[in-house]
Amino acid sequence: MRMRNFAIIFALVFVLQSCSSISFTNAQPEDTPPIQEFPEKIIGRFLNQEDTLVIDRTSFVFADGDIVSISGDITPPGAVLKKMDEWYVLSIQDDTQWWVFPFKISKDRITVYYSDMEEDEQKVIENFKENMEMQKIFKDGKLAYYLISPSKRQFAQLLKKGIFSEKKIFRRIK
Repeated sequence: MRMRNFAIIFALVFVLQSCSSISFTNAQPEDTPPIQEFPEKIIGRFLNQEDTLVIDRTSFVFADGDIVSISGDITPPGAVLKKMDEWYVLSIQDDTQWWVFPFKISKDRITVYYSDMEEDEQKVIENFKENMEMQKIFKDGKLAYYLISPSKRQFAQLLKKGIFSEKKIFRRIK
């Protein structure tokens, strides 16, 4: 239950800051094996203007919340970490959907991205509707988010086309 609560809080912090967003039917990218541990280069404490992020070998704590563990055999609700090219992708399950947070690592910082569906980004995602399973989810008569199921190649295209916008930069403090 603690994991589910954290997943909801984590998703709300990043996702609900925008008008609409994207969630996924599965952890991303599809057909990519999960990573069992965070890479050595990002283990430590990080800070942005508002929050602290503490990363251990197999878990992390965000904003003094619950500890979230990662592993390849996590059972829902869960968190799955995968690597794709220069990206790491953290997928956090909330009921039947996954909120996906790609991030990049440099020597002294972690840059977390999330979907912030502005009008231009909505046009990009709509271009995929012919070839990708996609569902529009409405709340109170307004588009809340898209629930999508991209292939690994389509997910890479979504990353390349900027569907995930830079939003949080955490700088290493130790």
